[in-house]
Amino acid sequence: MDQDINAAARAAGCSEYFSWEICPDHFASQLMAASKRYTRFLKDAALVKSHSEALETVGKASGFPNWHAFHKVVKGLFDAFNPEVHWPRPEGGREPIKTLSHAFVFMVQASPDCAPTPAEQRGLTKAATQLAEACGSGLDPMLDMIGRMNGADSWEALLNRKPEHSKGPLYEFDVDEDGDGRFFISSACSALIEQQDVLFQEFHSRPQSQQQEFEVLLAKVLDARPDFLEGLLAKTEVLRFKPALRRQQGKVYADAIGRANALLPAGFKGQISWHEISNRFYHRLLYGAMVWHSHEGHTAKAVALARRQLRLNKDDNLGVRLWLPVLLVADGQFEAADKACKKMTLGDAYVDAGMELVKAICHFANQRLQQSAESLYLSVFMYPPMRHVISVDFDALSDAVNDMRSRRTVSPDAETMVDQYVSAAMRTRGLENTFERWLARPAVALAEAALAQEFHANWRQPNGSISKWKAEVKSRAELLSKAVA
Repeated sequence: MDQDINAAARAAGCSEYFSWEICPDHFASQLMAASKRYTRFLKDAALVKSHSEALETVGKASGFPNWHAFHKVVKGLFDAFNPEVHWPRPEGGREPIKTLSHAFVFMVQASPDCAPTPAEQRGLTKAATQLAEACGSGLDPMLDMIGRMNGADSWEALLNRKPEHSKGPLYEFDVDEDGDGRFFISSACSALIEQQDVLFQEFHSRPQSQQQEFEVLLAKVLDARPDFLEGLLAKTEVLRFKPALRRQQGKVYADAIGRANALLPAGFKGQISWHEISNRFYHRLLYGAMVWHSHEGHTAKAVALARRQLRLNKDDNLGVRLWLPVLLVADGQFEAADKACKKMTLGDAYVDAGMELVKAICHFANQRLQQSAESLYLSVFMYPPMRHVISVDFDALSDAVNDMRSRRTVSPDAETMVDQYVSAAMRTRGLENTFERWLARPAVALAEAALAQEFHANWRQPNGSISKWKAEVKSRAELLSKAVA
């Protein structure tokens, strides 16, 4: 793109200017519509005496001697590149666009629900200044007119407009021709999300003062817009680390999910894909509510939420398939847990620490103790921090996760595995004591040390073999498990 046009558009506060040179006819059509809109508002605001005087004012403010000269250039640009007459579009258009650079400011519009961005404010102020000079008006009345053009009562009201004060819905839900659904967010909702992210990203690692600042902001926003679902999702995260208030999470999840479900049409049976970014808040709400209910012992509700997520998003981007068998065990549905566990795995030859922990839980619930022990040992040998997952020792787990010698690629993350293990252990008699007893055997600790040493001897070595190490892991786990038969 021509650098002069680029710089002039940015200086004017325009954001969608990259197609101007590609489609000069579209640019000309948009500029003419914007200019005529200014003429109407100039006349309606009584800042000029007549429509013709309004036209002349816009022409002069655009850097031309009169409206006719301005109109001739814009109309000529449109006619020269009109695809209904000239196809393919001819080359050129840069020079006429450059002559219209003073008029770029008339194409700036603030979001209907938000205050103008700093760049938009500069552009709108420049538009007011150029118009005021062209017609001899004061700057303040011209700014107030531009405020009204952008949906506010005055310029000051426009600058103080907040997205939480918008009147329209923040979310809508649409079903496509395949029967699948997608949430759409309004410009006000988008602005609220951006505003929230400034303070909410990495919330728990921020200083206490910033956390309190965010909580105050969030309370004000939700007071004005209780339908701001990303805000409710953030509130659940804030409550998660406040033990005295943690039970309030359930009410927040119920409120947010209820509001989101109310947007879905009756009888909706399609997918709500995680791959659509605007759908992700909904999946995070369902997932968070599932985990909360599992911690509170509401296992049937947790199972229902897990099944709903897997039905709505078959790609299972959040790993719910690893949760479902555990939740079914906690709910006493041992046979169903076995079936879910088989769907979770990627074949008998595939060994994964997270999956082996889930299999260990399911085998134990169904009284297959040797298989349970073998899966438990596999999970510990594959992922050394797993020992601290089973003991629920968060300090030791944190140290192990951050220890380069213990680090492995694992899914899900260690915190999630703790959540899954605790959900099952709370409701499955004997599981916790049995797993701890199996891991307390001296032979297990010796095998762990030997396998860890062999892993690092192979890791990133020219002649290293991870396949040989995995075979040894399986062999040792199988041998050790025979002692519990």
